[in-house]
Parts: sequence; C-alpha cells; structure tokens
Amino acid sequence: MEWDALLTRDPSELLHVRIRRGIREAVQAGELLPGEQLPGVRALAGQLGVNRLTVLKALSALSRAGVLTSSRGKGVFVARAPRSRGGPESRQARVGPFFEGVAEGPDGGPGGNEQAGDALKNVIDAALAPGSISFAAGFPPPEAIPTATIRARLGRLLREEQGAARLGYVSTQGDPGLLAALRELLAERGLRLGPDDHVLVTSGAQQALSLCLDALVQPGEALALESPGYLGAISACRLKRIPMVGVPVDAGGLNPARLESALRREDVSAVYSVPSFQNPTAVTQGLRRRRQLLELTRARGAFLIEDDIYADLRFGGHRVPPIKSLPGSERVIYLGSFSKSLAPGLRLGFLVASGELAAGLRRTKEVMDISTSALSQVLVAELLRSGFYRRHLVRVRRLYRERRDAMLAALADELPGWVRYTRPKGGLHLWVMPERPLDAGRLLARCQQEGVSFSPGSLFFCDGRRSSSLRLNYASHSPAQIGEGVRRLVTCLRKEASR
Repeated sequence: MEWDALLTRDPSELLHVRIRRGIREAVQAGELLPGEQLPGVRALAGQLGVNRLTVLKALSALSRAGVLTSSRGKGVFVARAPRSRGGPESRQARVGPFFEGVAEGPDGGPGGNEQAGDALKNVIDAALAPGSISFAAGFPPPEAIPTATIRARLGRLLREEQGAARLGYVSTQGDPGLLAALRELLAERGLRLGPDDHVLVTSGAQQALSLCLDALVQPGEALALESPGYLGAISACRLKRIPMVGVPVDAGGLNPARLESALRREDVSAVYSVPSFQNPTAVTQGLRRRRQLLELTRARGAFLIEDDIYADLRFGGHRVPPIKSLPGSERVIYLGSFSKSLAPGLRLGFLVASGELAAGLRRTKEVMDISTSALSQVLVAELLRSGFYRRHLVRVRRLYRERRDAMLAALADELPGWVRYTRPKGGLHLWVMPERPLDAGRLLARCQQEGVSFSPGSLFFCDGRRSSSLRLNYASHSPAQIGEGVRRLVTCLRKEASR
C-alpha cells in the first residue's frame, strides 16, 4: 500500500483524522486485508513525515473501533473480522445523571434497552390514549394547528391550474418557492446563507437526522450526543447499530469539558446537539458554550449536527445565534422542522449543509424517498410568503407560554421539596428530578391507572441507565387539565416514594 496517499485527503482535517480515515477506507476497499500487519509506529510516522504520537492516536482509535488489533511484541494488524457498526451499546462512562444529586433509581424500571423504535412508539401511543392526561409526548394540540387556514389554502392551491402538479413529484432539493422562503426565515434566525450553503427539504427533522447519520458516521465510528438526550436520535442509532457516546448535560447544556474528553477518547465522527430548549431537559446553550462546541468539533475533525426544531417557540428574551451562523461552521449541519410550530402531519423539515456534504445528503435523500410531499411544500411556502406563519407564531407562543406557566405553578404547589424541575424559556417540555430513588416504571404504571402518563427519564440515556427523572410535556392540554394531571402524578409519586 502507498502509505503517503493517506495524507492526500482533505487538508482541513487534522493529521490523525486523515490517517485514521485513510486506513479505514483502505481496509474497506480491500487494499489492506484481514490479518495483514501494518508498519510499526516509528516506521509509519517516518514514511508519513509526522509525529509518532499522531500515528499512535490514529491507530488507537482504529483499535477501539475494531478495525485494527494489536499483539504485544508482534505489532498492529488488520482485524480478521472488523466490526461493523458496533451494536446499540453506549460507550458512556457512568458519570451520573443530569444535575448533581439526582437519584438514578433502582433496577426494575424501564431501561434504555428497548428494541429500536419501540420507545418512540410507546411514547406516542401513550400520548394518543383516549381519556388520559398524557404528558408523554410534545404534540401540538388541535387548537394550536391552523386547520381552517390550511384547509382553505390547500383547496385554493389544488383548484389552481397547477393543482395536479402539486400532487406529483418535485425536485429532491425542494420546491423552489419553499427554498427561497426558508432562506428568508433562516435570515430572521440570524443564519444568513452563503453561496456554498444549501437547503435540503426533508420529510420532517427525523429524516434529516437519519440522512446525517447515514452520510457522516462510517462503520465502527460513533455518534456523540447529549445525555440525557433526544429519544429519536437514540432510537435511530440503535436501529442503524451506531455506537453512541453519551456526553453529560448540565444547566448550560452539553458540557464542553466532557465533550472534549469524549472526542479525545473515542472514535467519534459526529456530534449531535439540541442547543435551544434541549430535549428532554429544556436547557439552552449560551453563545459562549456554542462557540466552545464548534471549536471542539473543528479541532477534532468531527461534524456537528445542530437540531434547532424549537427555534420558533421562544417565549421571551433574546435569541441565541445558531451555531451554523458562526465563523468556521462548514462542518455543521443545521436541522429544522415545522412539526412543533405548525402541524406535525405535514411532515416537513429541512437541513442546511455546505459544499460537497450538501450534495451527498441530497443524493442519499433521493435514493431514500425521491422527494418530500410537493403539496406540503407549496402550502408551507405560501404560509411563509404571505406572513401567516409569523402571525400564527404569535398566537401559538402565547398558548404554549400559558400552558408552561400552568405546569410550573402546579408543580410549585404540589411537588415535595426533594423534587426539582427545570423552568424552560421555550419549547414544549420540562425535566423533573427527584433526589430520592424511584422506580420510574412502577410509578408510570401507577400513574396510568389514575389516568395520567409521562416519559420515564431512562428513555433519554443512551447507556441504558435507570433514572428517577421524568420528562413532562405541557403543550397538549389546557391549564385546567394540566393542574389536574399534575395533582394525580404527584399523588402517585408520593405513594411510590413511601414504599
């Protein structure tokens, strides 16, 4: 093998990343065969003209990923059965749950080992159960969806001369009118796109995330994500058998020091984060921490997936600029969606990526489903261009803020002093943190008998840990229902704690 070719890769990548990726691709292409011995560290460093520690760093990462194996006194070899995506297990160290002093809970409750997809299904089914006050999923309620406006505008769009075409295919990239409207919306968020930035319309932000995982995470590499973190990302990784590295979340969001340690320790190719109103804790990263996150991923040659689906649901204060808007964000992919702010049934999301990366994501999307619904795209483009969407946001923010306040007031009145909770400034949910061990699974069963439900905290930890914490969503019910649901939940919580 021509070892010098390892350094012909993207010069913007760090040396150890270029060496690591080059060796991995050589193994995948059959240029390096199972059982074949690599040159020694000193010899390889000499051929490449780099420091021995740089080579050692690349080889160590490949060994952890199962691509290489070493034998004391003999050398480094290509593994005879290189691991593919290494299963659903997480590589997170047991560093404790969100915020110090929060109880993990005893064994016996639902852990994070459910089959891929089941956890999401169970949360959605609980939210849709008739006659129950469900705090399990953050669904926009019927009164938050502009049904009459959508019905009227859809009728007009279908009656127009181009009506039939709006039920056909559209470019994989997206409807031109919607792409232009999205650029204006992103500029209002502080994200002004340059000539090398491209928008790709997707079937919800979940598809956008799936595209990113397929494009950015190679076999044996891992995704770093927040812990606790978004259940949809955890489920997607389990389904795709992508190893996960959990990075603890604190009151300021994803912890930079812990991320730096994870990037140094593990073979991480991408980092996933929800910087605003994080799911499930509802905390928001400030500008300083967003810059730290960008600098860390850039220094380690990793991609950064910025999920900003709650961007338009801020209840007050100043908007923090997206990470994608900061200098040096070429390796950041920005995700957005209209599911929470407009209507989930439209299944309309988007991503922003730069350069060849954007083209690769578009090609993957094209193979996956050709294009997103043309009718949904034309409808949302119309709602954006006409100014309706902005007027709608004023109303829906007021509705969600009222419901957040109702839940905070009910929790303040009902919860015992040994239970804490976050106070979100936007989004649809908050995080409840008992300081005594509780069996969340048994608590959920008790609550369901009383006609109320929630999402157990263990669902949001990618390492399958037990947790006494709960995620509560306040969007779906009126203030009166929220008060009654919290009373039922706290009654059950007190009984469970007294066992």
